[in-house]
Amino acid sequence: MYIGAAMIALTLGGLVIAWIRNGWDLEAAALTGDAVGPLLGVGSLLAVGAALWSVRLQQQALGLQADELKKQQEALERQLAYQRHAALREVYGELLSAVNTYHRAVEAYSKRLYTHPHEDRRVRDMNKAPVEAAYAAVERAIWPVQLIDTDKERGKARWHLTRHIWLEPKHDTTQNQRLYVDVISYKLGAKSQHHVVITRSLRLEFGDEVRDDPEGDKVAATVLAALKAKADAAEAAIAASADPGK
Repeated sequence: MYIGAAMIALTLGGLVIAWIRNGWDLEAAALTGDAVGPLLGVGSLLAVGAALWSVRLQQQALGLQADELKKQQEALERQLAYQRHAALREVYGELLSAVNTYHRAVEAYSKRLYTHPHEDRRVRDMNKAPVEAAYAAVERAIWPVQLIDTDKERGKARWHLTRHIWLEPKHDTTQNQRLYVDVISYKLGAKSQHHVVITRSLRLEFGDEVRDDPEGDKVAATVLAALKAKADAAEAAIAASADPGK
């Protein structure tokens, strides 16, 4: 482009000089112009060629910039994914650990409820203290998770997993306390399935290998169905004891 412009400038300068040397004779200068006309055309062609070459160089530069921007975007996305995964691992690690502690406390209480059904209310309230403390830890751990995890599948499973478990039957008798242990066992079993959903979903998001286990799933479903049947029977018996006339 610069070469073409220089050629045009030199040609025009030559025409002016020819006009001056011919005593400001336009006719003579015109003859000189006819002689240099082809040079002017060549200069124009050179200018066009230079412009096209410049455009090509600019296109190549833009292409390189686009590739570099794409690489930078991909690197940024990888960094953001790494940070998100690290945050999810941290908050879910605390939540699931708190949930496991809570469920173990509930299980321990239910066993005592079955083996010591005659304990009075004051003693049972003392036995509930570790359960209530464990659930308070669950409530504290759930808030950070809700702030950063917007996944709907995990959100639904998390809601079921962290719901409070009622520890005693509504109609509180010695017999009903023993029956209610089956209800607690079923609730714990159902929550374990939601635990599996969350951990599987997280592993998929982290890119970890997740193997399907149809046989294991079938066994788990069978066990949960058996627990549910016992829980339904226990709740029916508890309800009947509350209203013997039915």
